[in-house]
Amino acid sequence: MQMIQVGAGAWGQSWAGILAASPHWELAALVDPDETARDRVAEAAGVSVERRFASLQEAAAGTDSDAALVAVPPSLHGPIALEALGLGLHCLVEKPLATSVGEAQKVVQRADEVGRTLMASQNFRLDRGYRTVLDLVASGAVGPVETVSVKFRRAPLFVGFRLEMDEPLIVDMAVHHLDQMRGLLRREPASVRAHSFNPSWSPFRGNAAATVEVVLTDGTVLNYEGTWVGKGPGTSWNGDWRLEGESGAIVWKDNVVQLFAPDVSLDRRWRRHLEGRKARVPLVELAEEGRAGVLAEFAAAIREGREPETSGRENLGTLELVFSAVESARSGQPVRL
Repeated sequence: MQMIQVGAGAWGQSWAGILAASPHWELAALVDPDETARDRVAEAAGVSVERRFASLQEAAAGTDSDAALVAVPPSLHGPIALEALGLGLHCLVEKPLATSVGEAQKVVQRADEVGRTLMASQNFRLDRGYRTVLDLVASGAVGPVETVSVKFRRAPLFVGFRLEMDEPLIVDMAVHHLDQMRGLLRREPASVRAHSFNPSWSPFRGNAAATVEVVLTDGTVLNYEGTWVGKGPGTSWNGDWRLEGESGAIVWKDNVVQLFAPDVSLDRRWRRHLEGRKARVPLVELAEEGRAGVLAEFAAAIREGREPETSGRENLGTLELVFSAVESARSGQPVRL
């Protein structure tokens, strides 16, 4: 199948390389109104001159494409996705899917109307560590999970739109971790309380650090602490996780997953790795991981006529949680979902 990529910024350049290497997709065209950026990314990805366009409409008319990848700044995700769907293209959108739940609902509705597949690129779900933890939770390795703690700490040297966002940490980073929480527990939140702030040394205009507490409908509590301007040792991009149930704990850190004090009725897949009351669990094998895995899942969903794991519709729950956290941070009050 053929894909049009919209966006030739720094992240778009990274995407173009991954898309060009995908066995599931052909990079049919590259779109960006900035000719210099467009040519730079196109040259690196091997996109010929006749397949470089200033607009999505021109690219759709000039190629026989099946889908569009929306890799532009977040403020344009919704409008470009609506345009792509209107042109009859399946649509893969970088996170966040839109700038509000209402806007995202319009995109989901439009995809339904035209019968096209809509997927949010929540690539952190296509990670071996995440998939391993997901298997452990689903198998009841520690019983029903009742508390989750995630700590994320990094100091990336960003340029561009993230430095100008009001809530860059929550909207552009915690969106991954909160989405992972939803995916792991398969339970929805009842309320969220958040506090965001910006340390004095931060290069961000908006809040680059936050704490978020989520209470699920069954009383399970999720605590998240994150910063993009951390000092000292950092975490992996996934962060450091601890999930606790009556029978023990799952600890996921630096792509290492461990079980502590697991129940004796533990699934035999994991039991053979026990050493006393502790086990280091081998990571689930994935043929394609991260954004390469996203492309594989998007292609499979289209071929099989099903919704992808992080479909636009499924992603509405993540966006409601993210934007409710932003609302709570601004008001200083918990928000019910």
